[in-house]
Amino acid sequence: MNITDSDITSLLRLMFVGLCFTLLVGCSEEPNQKETKLRPVKYVTMHSGTAAIRDRVFSGITHAAQEADLSFKVSGTVNQVAVVVGDRVHSGDLIAELDSETYRVELEQARASLAKADATRRNAEAEYQRVRQLYTNDNASQNELDSALANAESAKAAYNADAQNVRLAKLNLQYTRLTVDTDCSVADISIEPNENVTAGATVVQVNCGEGWEVKIAVPESLIGVFRTGSHGSVQFAALRGETFSGVVTEIGTAADSSTTFPVTLSLNNTPSIIRSGLAAEVTFQFTNQNASSNRFYLTPAVVGQDESGTFVYVMEASDSPGIAILRRRSVEVGEISELGLEILNGLSDGERVIVAGHKSARDGLVVRDE
Repeated sequence: MNITDSDITSLLRLMFVGLCFTLLVGCSEEPNQKETKLRPVKYVTMHSGTAAIRDRVFSGITHAAQEADLSFKVSGTVNQVAVVVGDRVHSGDLIAELDSETYRVELEQARASLAKADATRRNAEAEYQRVRQLYTNDNASQNELDSALANAESAKAAYNADAQNVRLAKLNLQYTRLTVDTDCSVADISIEPNENVTAGATVVQVNCGEGWEVKIAVPESLIGVFRTGSHGSVQFAALRGETFSGVVTEIGTAADSSTTFPVTLSLNNTPSIIRSGLAAEVTFQFTNQNASSNRFYLTPAVVGQDESGTFVYVMEASDSPGIAILRRRSVEVGEISELGLEILNGLSDGERVIVAGHKSARDGLVVRDE
């Protein structure tokens, strides 16, 4: 078979056309691949009748409903620590103990002094009875009787003082043993054996009981809307996806150094994983009675502004499931309050306004609807 120059030319033309077609197809597919990687956005749905309701989130820390800082009532050197952090202790269990030798010696000295005072008291009482009998028989003067009575009363007072010293020495000896009077769990230990401690210094922290609380700090602009018995929802970073209910039990009446007021919530039905010091987020819903129910409120950062006016981006559903299209919507805004920026016109009930990713949004952008 003979191949002419014209045949070779035709073959090369066909190869060139095929290559161009392949390149065109490849170029046309690249944008589609990029379009399949749609960006998700966060949004909030507008609802009439709840426009005056807004969630407020506060950061808090968990605490045991009953917390106690244990300390020795006497000073001394730590002899032993009988527990470790996390131990469950019961009423009467030993927590820690001081070296008691010094207090044992003091107790013995007090007892010896008491014995001497008892002997002196008995001799003085006997002398008083003897002088009294002589006085009755006119064999002792009034001065002798008064002196004997004074000696007897002085000896009795000294005896009572020494008896109290013995009682105090016994208590000091008992105070070298640190115990609990109820069931608790050990939260923290700040001492070690052979360490010197002073009376009243916290050495062990315990959490008692089964209840848990969350303490939050509320700014002065919102403290007035809190009431005892108000309900809030609590979430923990350590327990993602789970929400617990809490009830306000205490509201502080004085601000701290950061001009916030402490508010305490009691938690219900908490799991055993809860520990003291866990970070929590507490959400409350507040209603502004003065707000119009046919208006909406948004975070000011959500509302954009340019030479054309103020606007937001709303999500419109597309024909494809899970896909939405962003549309720029001009809005009229009002005043800023604790509920947010008031939207007077431009939004309707049920519309979805994006609240994250709006800075890179544009009209007609296709996004993932989650």
